Amino acid sequence: MDQPGFLYGLNSVKKLTAYLNSLESLQIKSLEDEKIAVRKSFAISFNYPDGIMTIKVSVDFLCRTENPEPVKLFGTTVQCDFKLFKYEDILKLDESGQVDIPNDLLITLLSVSFSTGRGILAAQTAGTDYANLFLPLISTSDIKILLEDLKHKEGLPATGELS
Repeated sequence: MDQPGFLYGLNSVKKLTAYLNSLESLQIKSLEDEKIAVRKSFAISFNYPDGIMTIKVSVDFLCRTENPEPVKLFGTTVQCDFKLFKYEDILKLDESGQVDIPNDLLITLLSVSFSTGRGILAAQTAGTDYANLFLPLISTSDIKILLEDLKHKEGLPATGELS
């Protein structure tokens, strides 16, 4: 029996924000003496009439996170727009304007968006003091747990945030 499906593809990638603070300006002598943390978040929106799902990935590399205001080393926000085709029979808009998007689709698109952000960060830090700091991989099972937890708690609207 054939499974119903639709087509989708990456429509555009935009670097919305980026920053890279020098160690000197932060008064940091060496990264080896610092504990580095990564803060990451996702924002998801879906323009149902146009079939455009937008995922924004924001990443900040931080140190001195025990302080009320951690030190921001570098970071970026990347927007990936995915175009969906022939989705209306599967992704239905309910009366409150929300769409129940299957986890498998969200996991795939979040993974692609996160990996795109990883590549942009690698290019941004090439040749700098941060060249050896890479955005860690995120497993699809971690994304799935996060999505299930969000959907279970409050439902995932057509526009929502994951972090």
